[in-house]
Amino acid sequence: GGAEGLAVAWTDLLKSAGVKGFVRKVSAEKLLAVATCHESLSDLLDFLARRAEVAWVEAKVAYQPHASGATRIVRMGPEDENKAITSRETIVKQKGLMGEGQIIGVADTGLDWDNCMFWESANSAAFPLKGQPPPFEVTDQARRKLVRYTYYADCAVCNNCPIDIEADRVRIGATNGVIQAGTTRVQKFPEIAELSKEVPRSYDAAGASVSFDLKANTQGVPSEFIAQGAGAFDFPVQIQMFIVARGETDSFDVDNPDYSKCLNGEANCRTLANQLTAENLQLPASLGGYGVIIANRGLADVSAHIFVQGDIQFRTSNKPCGDTGDDRAGHGTHVTGVAAGGAFAPPGHEEEVLEAGEFNGLASDAKVFFSDLMQNADPKCNIPTEACSRVSEMSVPLDVSTQLFPEAYAAGARVHLNSWGCSVPPGESTHYCNNYTTHAAEIDKFVWENKDFLVVTAVGDTGTTDAAGTVRSPSTCKNCLTVGATDNWNEEYRRSVVFRDPQEDVCKQCEFPRFCSQSGLIGGQAVSSSNVNELLTGLAPCCNDTLHLGKSISDVEIPPRQLWTMHFPDMSSIDPTITTHIRQFYNWRAQGASILYNFTATASLLQQGGTPKFQVIVLNRRDYIEYPTTD
Repeated sequence: GGAEGLAVAWTDLLKSAGVKGFVRKVSAEKLLAVATCHESLSDLLDFLARRAEVAWVEAKVAYQPHASGATRIVRMGPEDENKAITSRETIVKQKGLMGEGQIIGVADTGLDWDNCMFWESANSAAFPLKGQPPPFEVTDQARRKLVRYTYYADCAVCNNCPIDIEADRVRIGATNGVIQAGTTRVQKFPEIAELSKEVPRSYDAAGASVSFDLKANTQGVPSEFIAQGAGAFDFPVQIQMFIVARGETDSFDVDNPDYSKCLNGEANCRTLANQLTAENLQLPASLGGYGVIIANRGLADVSAHIFVQGDIQFRTSNKPCGDTGDDRAGHGTHVTGVAAGGAFAPPGHEEEVLEAGEFNGLASDAKVFFSDLMQNADPKCNIPTEACSRVSEMSVPLDVSTQLFPEAYAAGARVHLNSWGCSVPPGESTHYCNNYTTHAAEIDKFVWENKDFLVVTAVGDTGTTDAAGTVRSPSTCKNCLTVGATDNWNEEYRRSVVFRDPQEDVCKQCEFPRFCSQSGLIGGQAVSSSNVNELLTGLAPCCNDTLHLGKSISDVEIPPRQLWTMHFPDMSSIDPTITTHIRQFYNWRAQGASILYNFTATASLLQQGGTPKFQVIVLNRRDYIEYPTTD
């Protein structure tokens, strides 16, 4: 039966041995073995170690975006840069190296495809300003920029298919299946709301899937008229199921249902039947999880106590490997723009195109075959307080030689950019990712078999010149071009630091001292506690006298006696030119700054008892760089 047969047979063997896990086929030579609970991991590894068919076992690592840089770092040479900037022509453009007739493959977090760098006209005479989406899951060589946008809807490609959450399974039967006439049975999943956001559930961010098979009758339950059962008058009765957000569960009115709140769909909520079934019904994200309400509807005008039998099983969401856009971090948009972005707009906007052309990519005439490797395009992801369909890691196909590169190659791409790599787990050293992995080997295999194909990988953003072992897989490949840098700073990059995310830079009434102030003056007057409110009332809703730099963090796990750090501005160098820039632009050296922070610590699932405690230490930049210890 090959790999598929082995996967089925081994899954059955694990089940018979009481090991909680399963095995799936990835390719003809590769299987994925998953322990569905931490306690079964050692048993699963022991099982694999005893199989003669197994030649190699490695952990499936998580991936994260790499390559933080700016276009001009890579496209400007030593020749007369000022002239190139004035004429809005880069050095490579002057040399005629613009990628015309070429296709670049890019695999990344997603793409903001209606950005002017990738915008495509709908060619409508009546609506000349109308654009059109890229060709999703089809190849169209006639497109200006994006010849294909693929996002791997098949969850099996990247192991995003649903897995059972053992603790979120309920068997309803003899001891808990009675529902009194005219009442409901209510249960919340998970039992503890805080667990909803934890891996592997991720209900808060990615949603869930649920399967159930429930049947109701009157046999064997206390009757309203006789002690046990209804005897010859037993009959199948109707039940109704509502799955709602956890926060809506207690207030949900089953007698006057608001069907818009039904996460299992209005049609399913309206169904009254003797038996209700579903298999992997997809549910949207819900903070704290879900509430399941089963209502006893009797039969016609007859009400009776009923007995419900069956199972409810919650699973992780059935997640595609990607989606159809990028999130606000915009890593995929950034990488693709640096490589092949080319400003374009309808007629009448030539001046805007000329202005934007200064930021064109290195090969601005090249086309792009894009592979989306992260599910994160839900607009709610741009609202910090909202649950959304973001996944915490990139969903790289399990076998890149058969599932990532071939389609791009068939479409004509001969260069493929992969600005991502292994993510070091909390508490591990950078050496954790410095291995020759199967993904690295698959890159080597595909390039060996297709010698006109160049795979470009990113070495990572956290290496240092005085440390070994910081090259992260799959950049440990041999038949690839691995790109790193000894310096990630120049004048243009420094300018880009002060640009703000337009969605973050929302016009708000200024609040002092909530935001870091550029000066101690408002309207030319020195600010003090006695006059601040008066001075603020004289400012416009968007005042130019304040600047804020903010960060929002969540779900940060800090191992015992370890540090977690951030710095403002978000640059790691202490080069003298940077120090000068900070001194001149922010004036923090002379005036200081104000800071507001609000952190809450909770115990991790692995921590046994006790209240977690932490310290917040604010240091100047040089002390921050040199801070040596947690003692």
